[in-house]
Amino acid sequence: MNSFDLPIAVAEALFANSPAGIAVYAGDTGECLLANETMAEITGGSVEAMRLQNFRAFDSWREAGLDHEAEAALSDGVPRHHEVTLQTLFGKTISIDCSISRLDVEGRTHLMIVAFDVTERRRTEQALTVREEELRTLVDTVPDLIVRYDRELRRTYVNPAWEQASGLSARDVINVPAASISKVPNPVHAEYVQKLRQVLETGTPQSIGFTWVNAFGAELYLEYIIVPEHDRNGEITGVLAVGRDLSERRRAEEALQKKESLLNATQRLAKVGGWEFDVISGKSFWTEELYRIHEIPN
Repeated sequence: MNSFDLPIAVAEALFANSPAGIAVYAGDTGECLLANETMAEITGGSVEAMRLQNFRAFDSWREAGLDHEAEAALSDGVPRHHEVTLQTLFGKTISIDCSISRLDVEGRTHLMIVAFDVTERRRTEQALTVREEELRTLVDTVPDLIVRYDRELRRTYVNPAWEQASGLSARDVINVPAASISKVPNPVHAEYVQKLRQVLETGTPQSIGFTWVNAFGAELYLEYIIVPEHDRNGEITGVLAVGRDLSERRRAEEALQKKESLLNATQRLAKVGGWEFDVISGKSFWTEELYRIHEIPN
């Protein structure tokens, strides 16, 4: 074995066993001179079939813009890097992360393509994108009020329901310290902020109900459930607050209580009472004054 055999043998072994697909084309004619098994597997063909190809005849390269990049690399010698999705001449749709470079050997110019198959990764990314869009659509359309906070308790997201209830836009509040929002009379509710900090510090979910005046001057009664958000290492990165505007229900309950109080007061003055009997359940209901008239503890 002479001193030149080992480098050639090593180069051939690297070429044949490389995890990357490698193909070399003649710079003048465009014909494929070399291709390894990995490149054949990526494209869905065979090494022999690839050797019959010419990169200047690839419609898929023209559609992806790789033909211009290849000619530019041959011209100026500057390597190009791209991630593209295309259909090979063997009918296989692939996504590849490829480098295109000029290779000068013994006075002849060649084009070398080194490619990694990223088809599965691209499919996973696309599936995640679709899933994220579905989740965003869900969050954007639910009637619940949804707010995300970072560790500094700056809002990082508010959904349309929150914007509508508060009278504030996402632009007004995202990444803005809560106390700096001037469009509402009391931008910070102390007990609510205390609950947010408690979740950040302990990781224990909390709930709270409170009254708050929005940007339109309307008084709202809001109830929130607050939970921690974690990163992949389990560290708390922020909190998520999901709430509901229960103002109408609260006002209806208060109105009902006022009517009941008025009815009880009227009955006490008139010394009359009332009762109701449910024939289906067999249960009866007496007013407070009726209990008093009959001297029966309520």
